[in-house]
Amino acid sequence: MKNYIHCVAILFSLALCLSCKQQQKQAALPPPVSSVDEVKKIIVGKTWQVVDVATIAGSRKSAFDNDKAKNETVAAPAAEALNWFSQMKGIDTATDFMGSFYKENFIKFKKISLAFNNDSMATATGMDAEQQLFSINNNPKENEPNGIKLTLTGEMTDMGKVTSTYYVLGADQNTLYLLTPNEMNDLKVVFLLKGK
Repeated sequence: MKNYIHCVAILFSLALCLSCKQQQKQAALPPPVSSVDEVKKIIVGKTWQVVDVATIAGSRKSAFDNDKAKNETVAAPAAEALNWFSQMKGIDTATDFMGSFYKENFIKFKKISLAFNNDSMATATGMDAEQQLFSINNNPKENEPNGIKLTLTGEMTDMGKVTSTYYVLGADQNTLYLLTPNEMNDLKVVFLLKGK
């Protein structure tokens, strides 16, 4: 009985440590931003590199997709809903179909970097269009959610002019947190980028 109680105490301690580590992960995300000007001051003049990627659990029927959400403001998902690729067990050595799918996309997304200059031009690496126009605004179009948007428009050789919209979930001087227009297995995708 004494050994049983000792084992339970050890397991409880481990669970508590893992919970603390998860909270530390959450603390590493940048805070929400309050204005378009704040985002411009943070991102312009820097190069931002994708360092991690996550899918949002439950986002198939999330506030991003339903009709009611079209007039609501996009907000950062709860930390426990984020499935960070860097934390996926065995993603580096995955050979099964789904593991390889996530591994390939993680490698592809981590090649993305964006350098924003003062003239609304962004130089992209790891994207189809190298030179893109960018704008930052919070003016939703019809049937779009509210929120501060980073819009990129570039010429693609096979598709012509393409515009992609990212929602700024958080930012500070070193970190940018974006909801992307990408989906994986019908789940929304977020990027965490580091600036230099």
